[in-house]
Amino acid sequence: MNIFSKDFIEYIKKHPIISRIIKDLRKFAVRSWIVMVRLRRKIGSKTAAGASDLRNAIQKNSKNRWLNLALIFSVFLLLLFLVFASILFEVANRFDNGNYAVMIPKGASAAEVITILKKKNIVASQFGIKFLITFFNLENKIQAGTYNLSPSMNLLEVVHRITQGKIVPPRTVKLIIPEGTSIYKIGVLLEKQGFAFAEDFKNLTNQPIPDNLKKKYIFLNGDKNDSLEGYLFPDTYYVSENIEMYALVDLLLKRFSELVIPFWVEVQGKTKYSLHEIITLASIIEKEAVYDFERPIISSVYHNRLNINMALEADPTVKYVLENPTKRVYYKDLNVDSPYNTYKYRGLPPGPICNPGYYSIKYAIYPDETDYLYFVAKKDGTHIFSKNWQEHQKAREEANQ
Repeated sequence: MNIFSKDFIEYIKKHPIISRIIKDLRKFAVRSWIVMVRLRRKIGSKTAAGASDLRNAIQKNSKNRWLNLALIFSVFLLLLFLVFASILFEVANRFDNGNYAVMIPKGASAAEVITILKKKNIVASQFGIKFLITFFNLENKIQAGTYNLSPSMNLLEVVHRITQGKIVPPRTVKLIIPEGTSIYKIGVLLEKQGFAFAEDFKNLTNQPIPDNLKKKYIFLNGDKNDSLEGYLFPDTYYVSENIEMYALVDLLLKRFSELVIPFWVEVQGKTKYSLHEIITLASIIEKEAVYDFERPIISSVYHNRLNINMALEADPTVKYVLENPTKRVYYKDLNVDSPYNTYKYRGLPPGPICNPGYYSIKYAIYPDETDYLYFVAKKDGTHIFSKNWQEHQKAREEANQ
């Protein structure tokens, strides 16, 4: 910032303390000038009594001139000091002692930070703080984070805090991800809790898995749908309010790795399905089951259908691909052309439709042994299970009563 620029000069003129100092110094300069003029007139009006008297008068006048110059220079230095001190200790509002949270984004420039501080009324003007940051070469030392700042703080304290990283410790947020929550719905939860990356999180549904995560978590590799859906383990998490998106993703994958993978290593020899297929089946079970005791029975229905190459006809898989799904699936919805439409395509869908919990995964591997091929939901959330189509029709009538 050029201290001789028009903007800075205007800032100096409008500064209440500095303008008062300049006004007083102007009066002092005028008075000094008047004294010097009178002294010259007094010396000039005297008749030259002699050469020695004239030399004495000239020498005396010369000494006074140097004294006056020294005095003026001292006053000038004092003025500079007072101007600098006035900038350092400038406050926006000395009567407002409240502390306000001010968030400086990562990568924000000095100009952007100054604008934020001005909008939050932490500084009286942009010029004072800009002068300090430029004068001390602090543009690259401003640190991102959330700060507690007050309008009654002087500029020196404000600049010190934002360049020394004296941030407010981030708040810990309780994040509850229910079993059966899809990636998109997790994004909705994050949005409600105020996480800035919520919208980007929703889009993870259709984005390929980053290579660094595939290297870290081997279970994300293999012949599968390239999506994180199904592997972000539902649980209760305590996270920093400043957590970044992929740090949260890593936390959820780590929980999956800790709880599911050891179990899978132990039991994988007891099923003909791959881990990805089991997670896919578990996600359907999760969306259908309301009560835990029914999970192994619902699992048995799907296993029985898969064994005879019968379409799964699972409503939740259709809802997963509908743009605006409703609570019920209507006949028109069954026409959607998607490999996730298990009415139209036999076998398992390409990937999970949500992130299932531990017990749905367990019972996807350990179904009950039944002959059931159908089930229908009752009003209380439980189901009536049937072995054939005729029984199923009667069950539907019973469920609707």
